[in-house]
Amino acid sequence: MAIQFAYSFLDTYTGRCVKWLHKIWGDAKDQTQLRFVDAKKSESDILLEEQMEKFAKEHSEQIKISHVLSHPREQ
Repeated sequence: MAIQFAYSFLDTYTGRCVKWLHKIWGDAKDQTQLRFVDAKKSESDILLEEQMEKFAKEHSEQIKISHVLSHPREQ
């Protein structure tokens, strides 16, 4: 049951978020600043990490991403 909810949540909210981001970045005049805080248990739980980091790098003047982990890997 939890897995079905997770997929439903991702399909609904991630899709809307991506459409919104493309709309902002598709307009060169749009100066919207975004701060995305991704809270997860561990590094392995971060979904779409490569894609999020690519977005942040390509649009560094508009988006900042922070990952907050409750059980980070020991350093």
